[in-house]
Amino acid sequence: MSVKKSQKETRVKQKFSGQLMWKQRYLLLMSVPFVVWLIVFKYIPLWGWTMAFQEVKPKTFPLPIWQRPFVGFDNFIKAFQDRVFGQTLINTLGLSILGIALGTIMAILFALVLNEICFVKFKKITQTISYLPHFVSWVVIASIAKMVLNDGGMLDSLLHTKLGLMSTNSPLFWLTVWQLGAMALNQKILLVTPVAVVKRLVELVPKADFRNSIAFSAGKILLGFAMGLAAGTGLALLSGKISFVRQLLSPLVSVLKSIPVASFTILALIWISSRNLSVLVSFLICVPIVYTNMLEGLDNLDPKLKIMAELFHIPPWRRFVGVYLSQLLPYFRSASGLAIGLCWKSGVAAEVIGIPNGSIGEKLYMSKVYLETADLFAWTLVIILVSRLCEGIFTALVKLLVKRVERM
Repeated sequence: MSVKKSQKETRVKQKFSGQLMWKQRYLLLMSVPFVVWLIVFKYIPLWGWTMAFQEVKPKTFPLPIWQRPFVGFDNFIKAFQDRVFGQTLINTLGLSILGIALGTIMAILFALVLNEICFVKFKKITQTISYLPHFVSWVVIASIAKMVLNDGGMLDSLLHTKLGLMSTNSPLFWLTVWQLGAMALNQKILLVTPVAVVKRLVELVPKADFRNSIAFSAGKILLGFAMGLAAGTGLALLSGKISFVRQLLSPLVSVLKSIPVASFTILALIWISSRNLSVLVSFLICVPIVYTNMLEGLDNLDPKLKIMAELFHIPPWRRFVGVYLSQLLPYFRSASGLAIGLCWKSGVAAEVIGIPNGSIGEKLYMSKVYLETADLFAWTLVIILVSRLCEGIFTALVKLLVKRVERM
């Protein structure tokens, strides 16, 4: 016992010396790269803290740190005197404390739940996955995900297509966000998953009532759109020709642009039945859009073309097609594309208020009353798809008309 005790004492009393350094020279050599890394990337950057005591403005950005003028504690005084400093400090401390508290509690609960699992394989896999972020950098994980999912990445190359999975303007991106949000909330009344919406839509499609509702709403809304398109174009042509008509219609068009759809709808219910409500609302929404765009097109007509047509005695029909129609069609196309989408949105909103039998608006209202969230999302998806389909068909027809005009 006495020998062991003396050996321990000699180990404790061993002091730093050249002999000890020589004895551990290989360990010291191995540690040199880490010490250099520590100095270069941890200690030298601390010199940047001096920026807190310097005047840092756009004019001093190009200057090296040691050439910037020192201002002492002026920057700190400005920060402490800022009106939002107190609230910012409270928010930062509160979020930090809350993060530590919740993180600790959730970690303990996770450990307890994991300990109670009897399926050993699942437990080990879950433990490995939960430990993974502590051993693999999130930068590495993000880089791998980007290489696989980015535009032109490995997945796009394998499938020979452009999925746009990493792009925020990709439908797949937002569908994934929706799916994860619904799963995290786990409240079917508040938010259902896209899978549940598609499943419900598949159940609705074979029903005759589903098709009749779409046909009813589409017929009424497109009728209002067609009437508004004709009225808006005619009034614009008349205003472009007669300045008195233009001055007369100017306040009316401004009022139509400003009045909310709900006000239109409630006022219209006094005059007409709910079955024709969407026709009138779509018409009133479409007219000012088409009128304004077409009037702008008439104002921007090139007068030189008109003069040239008169000088060369071009026939009236060809003059109308070559001078007026060719210049007005782009304005007509943009106006109709915007108007048809707004007509669908406002028309269905009017149906939700008026609740005509056999309409999409009625189905939306009943879904809300009975808290059938899947039906509500399914009908909303139908409105989007039918609206886009109508817009696509109408835009294609206008493009064909443009091509025919260009050939004339």
